[in-house]
Amino acid sequence: MANAGDNIVKNFYLYKKDAQTPFCIALWDFDHSFGRDGDNELSNSDKPINLKRSILFVRLWNNPFLNFNQKLVNRWHELRSRNIICDNELNKMIDNNVQIILPYISMNSLLWPLNSPDYYDDNSFPEEVTLMKTFIDKRIKALDKLYCYPE
Repeated sequence: MANAGDNIVKNFYLYKKDAQTPFCIALWDFDHSFGRDGDNELSNSDKPINLKRSILFVRLWNNPFLNFNQKLVNRWHELRSRNIICDNELNKMIDNNVQIILPYISMNSLLWPLNSPDYYDDNSFPEEVTLMKTFIDKRIKALDKLYCYPE
């Protein structure tokens, strides 16, 4: 959903709660996601990330006993039908997080200036929030099409 291509081969932890539970994946480091590529340019929300770069995903897909691809499609349909993944809910989550971090934006920009030569643009914080929300709208539509979810 986040189009976090950087998390395909790194920036995650695999863990188990105990011997009886399945493996869980904890993702971290999302600077290459939600509308941004690794080079800080805008990402293509219509293009799915290449999961075949990951040995883990390739093994999941190639295991005939797991039926991983169908489970992935089923999970997408479940989350969409329950309105867990939808523009409204994801935008609410973003807005809630904005309220939490808003008091720290000016302090952060002193450490990481928005007009640094390392960035290709000097978007303001509100412009980046808009970028994320625009990305979410496009990304949901692209994944609905990929997973054949009815409009």
